[in-house]
Amino acid sequence: MLKENGLLEIVFDWMKKYKYIILLLVVIVASSGYYYFIFTKSQKNTEEYVVLRKDLNESISLTGRVQASNEANLSFEKTGVVRSVSVVVGQNVGQGDILATLSGDDANGRVQEAQAALLSQKALLEDMTTGARVETIDIKKAALDKAENDLRQAYKNAGDSLKNTSISGNTYVRDNLATSFTGNLNNGYQIVTNTCDSIAENNVSYLRGEAEKALLEIERSNNDFSIYDFDSVIQSELLSNTKNTQVKKITQYLDALKNLFSLQCVTSNSSFDSTRTLVSSSRTAWSAVASDLSLKLNLIETAKTNVSQAKNDLQIAQSGEKSEKVKQQEANVAAAAARLTQANAEANKNLLRSPFTGVVTNIDIKLGELVTPGGKSISMISESNFQIESKVSEVDVAKLVNGANALITFDTYGDSEKFEATVTNISPAGIITDGVPTYKTIFVFTGKDDRIRSGMTANINVVTNIKENVLSIPAKFITIDKADKKVIVKLAGGKTETKIVKTGVRGTYGEVEILEGLSENDVLVTEKK
Repeated sequence: MLKENGLLEIVFDWMKKYKYIILLLVVIVASSGYYYFIFTKSQKNTEEYVVLRKDLNESISLTGRVQASNEANLSFEKTGVVRSVSVVVGQNVGQGDILATLSGDDANGRVQEAQAALLSQKALLEDMTTGARVETIDIKKAALDKAENDLRQAYKNAGDSLKNTSISGNTYVRDNLATSFTGNLNNGYQIVTNTCDSIAENNVSYLRGEAEKALLEIERSNNDFSIYDFDSVIQSELLSNTKNTQVKKITQYLDALKNLFSLQCVTSNSSFDSTRTLVSSSRTAWSAVASDLSLKLNLIETAKTNVSQAKNDLQIAQSGEKSEKVKQQEANVAAAAARLTQANAEANKNLLRSPFTGVVTNIDIKLGELVTPGGKSISMISESNFQIESKVSEVDVAKLVNGANALITFDTYGDSEKFEATVTNISPAGIITDGVPTYKTIFVFTGKDDRIRSGMTANINVVTNIKENVLSIPAKFITIDKADKKVIVKLAGGKTETKIVKTGVRGTYGEVEILEGLSENDVLVTEKK
């Protein structure tokens, strides 16, 4: 302890003796530390930049969404029942391929008739221009006789069908289920079957009366039809009225009756099984009767057309080579060709075709389903290059032109993966979005890449201007003081001077063009913020 006290006394004596020297050393060390701290901090927060000339690219950055260059929601042009669907989702199809069809036997038949009529008209024209021989005229007369006989037979067959319609209607309307109704035509009919649907019962009772009226009309038509010669206008009207009005009323009655006996509360009661079977068989049999009558009427119309054509053929064959006849026949050929075109157009409405090469993305129809015009049936997208749709502000759209090149990146693949695209369309009209006008702009990829998917968000960079060999500096060296843009220039000896500059375009990576105020090789300084 005594030794330690003695040592401390020696140290204190030495410090008292050399106190001024020690104080000087402390000041020097403190000054050096302060200078080092301030200097290094200043050096650390100061950057320099040498003004040089180089090329400067001005660009705009946009975002958009990838979509197929062609998309289509396809639908049939007419109402009909789907007969076939020949594609599946994901299937590649070519332009013009048939995707689905509707039932259309009548339309196909009209095409065949129109083709035959056109061939016939062309043959007649050829006969007129080459001269008809006696043998040809005899053939035309024989053809007319056959066509007229076919027409008479068609009317006779239609009369037989009308008679069968009358007999069958009596069976299915009056005889079958006669005990299931009370009342008569004057006082009205009422079904005696009790079901869980009184509305359906009343409807069936009403339609039973309408069916009785229709049957009476058919019976009158059958009687009137027999007293006229074949090929009369009145007979045609009787047949048409029966098919289009009376047969439909009986069909409605049988349909309603079938639906009534198909209710769950009825089907669960076995006592109605025999009645339900009788109703179902009656409806099926009546459908065959109605179809037969319709077929016979179509055959009459075909026979009439053949008679008219045969008469015309004979007249042309007998008329010689008069120029007006030739012109008339040329017009007949043109008319027949137009009818064939129209028939083909109608038949094509039963076909749903691919408008372009692409991929099926959705199918909303199925076999046997009733579809209507405008209802979406099959969706597809094109297999060609994808495109990007972007909404561009009115400030940026003024810088864009068709054909401008763009680089595209996707967040999924990172900024290093770039895809090339081109501006192909700029909408001339703006769309107001949140009170701001924007313009729809389309970018099309210049190459096909399987990594691109519809619906992806794209980052778009478009070079809108290239300035060559201009003075430019990073934007961080510019400060704005009110309306002035200023930079700090380093002078000889380490001094600095503030200068006002005039700027031009802004580059893609933050460079700014200098129009006035600086010279090449000037050194700028700034402090990092």
